[in-house]
Amino acid sequence: MVSGVEPLLPSDRTVGIVGPGVMGGTLRDGMIAAGLISAEQVWTASKQTTVAEYRSLLANAGLVLVCVKPGQIGPVTTRLRDAGIPPEALLVSILGGITTDRLETLLDLPNVWLRAMPNTPCLVGKGMTVVCGGRGATEAHIRLAERIFGAMGSCRAVEEQYFNAVTALSGSGPAYMYLGLLSRICGLIPVPGADRACDTKLFPWLHMCGSRRNVWSPHGSCC
Repeated sequence: MVSGVEPLLPSDRTVGIVGPGVMGGTLRDGMIAAGLISAEQVWTASKQTTVAEYRSLLANAGLVLVCVKPGQIGPVTTRLRDAGIPPEALLVSILGGITTDRLETLLDLPNVWLRAMPNTPCLVGKGMTVVCGGRGATEAHIRLAERIFGAMGSCRAVEEQYFNAVTALSGSGPAYMYLGLLSRICGLIPVPGADRACDTKLFPWLHMCGSRRNVWSPHGSCC
């Protein structure tokens, strides 16, 4: 933990990351680096995680970040429900195109859901994330989400009706910026508004196939 930083959760509560891929891993590392949580508080689950395993992982869960592909959300919510997720555990989804109403229906429990849409620049602390709350979400829940995603860039609360537009613009937009940034690094063309310091951090991600996969991965929300 970082001295002087208020912990995100009490030390006896855990943070689960369901779907420890690129963004799931980025959220984990970002929260730990910012001092919001300790490494010991974090657990991860994948599509291979069984109900019995979830039951043990969820015992002290205070926060669960759902970072799977949209098509996997049905089985995930079924396992969370069958494993007995604590009613006070907050759930945060980063799934494109899946509304809070749909998430609440699938889980069929009173847990509060938040919906967030981060983007790939979170990898280098330059992300832009929007969040909204579902049924029962309070201002305190939104502030907590802003602390999570603010550790990896900027975060703003918006109404859910705007999420599809945000997904198209800030969620997918970095793929187009990659083309310009690669040309900028190679000295071919200037890219107005680009941060040179950010350019060099992003360089390892600017290989054509690798960069695009990090934005529109196979079987993701756009494929």
